[in-house]
Amino acid sequence: MDDRSAWLIRCRAGLGSVALDELRFRKIISKRSSVFTLKQRDHDLILLAARVERPPSAILRIPEQVLDCLAYGRYKISNAQIARLANKLKAEQKRFRIAVTAAGTHFVRQDFERYLERELRSHGVVFNEASKDLLWVFCIDEAYYIGLERFHASQAPGRVYRVVERPGSLPPTIAAAMAFLGIPGSQEVVLDPVCGSGTLLAEAFEYAGGGSFVGVDLDPEAIHAAQKNLAHIPQHKLVCGDGSRTDLPSHSVTLFLANLPFGKQFGDKETNAALYGSIFSEMIRLGRCEGWRAVLLSSDTQAVNAALSPLPGIKCRKSLRIKVRGEWAQIYLCVPT
Repeated sequence: MDDRSAWLIRCRAGLGSVALDELRFRKIISKRSSVFTLKQRDHDLILLAARVERPPSAILRIPEQVLDCLAYGRYKISNAQIARLANKLKAEQKRFRIAVTAAGTHFVRQDFERYLERELRSHGVVFNEASKDLLWVFCIDEAYYIGLERFHASQAPGRVYRVVERPGSLPPTIAAAMAFLGIPGSQEVVLDPVCGSGTLLAEAFEYAGGGSFVGVDLDPEAIHAAQKNLAHIPQHKLVCGDGSRTDLPSHSVTLFLANLPFGKQFGDKETNAALYGSIFSEMIRLGRCEGWRAVLLSSDTQAVNAALSPLPGIKCRKSLRIKVRGEWAQIYLCVPT
């Protein structure tokens, strides 16, 4: 059992390794920091158990939450730990509501929640079922982690400008991970050939504000939404048209970002391979001669492989398995051959 000062970073399933890279990039942790990554069904948790270089803050874009981890341990929370936890919570001068998730067989969610609330009440902590202030509890196998949220993904810089949502839009934290994996620089020309409401371009802008950002989509309503969501970006251009047959000049793009059509709402297993192939061919035409890269998302692995195999100008360098809207998908990092 351990009561040292700690932070808990919660991100979407599969994004733990990318979130760690962002923590290092932002100089929040060093390469030697004590870090534990834990897997839940829908989320990855990162425990920063040692002293961090600087407190995690709203500069992070990939995590869903940053929590002040007030207590953590294994098997059973002790009376002494309950007392210390109660003192920390009373110092907040708030009323709380407990939110418990449990993975594994050691803890039963309802039993642990009832026990913890009863013990903390006996130490003077005030609870209210209508409270917006949550005491988060994550139980994973025989371990537990208890914390208070200090930052939520919606508070990341620039996300206030997202004013229009569309069904099936890519969650901003996944878009941020894709943009981060593209290693954007200050002079990028970024293209999203299936831009939707502009989420990927908005996140890329936050990493590479000096670049140019181009979005293409066949749906006029998507372009209308993107215009509103990207209004704060000086160098952006949106085109209602076919992302596989653009009017953009050859060899003009350095970074491609695309949430390829897939899944229950978008995409078609019968036609995805052909669609992907035409998009990849256009990327090869548009990519800068001195080098480019593409970060792509799809759950249709078969279609991606079928589209890539006959094309000599592009290859998949690596992929990352993540969960999107309850469905497992892959992020692909592609480069020219």
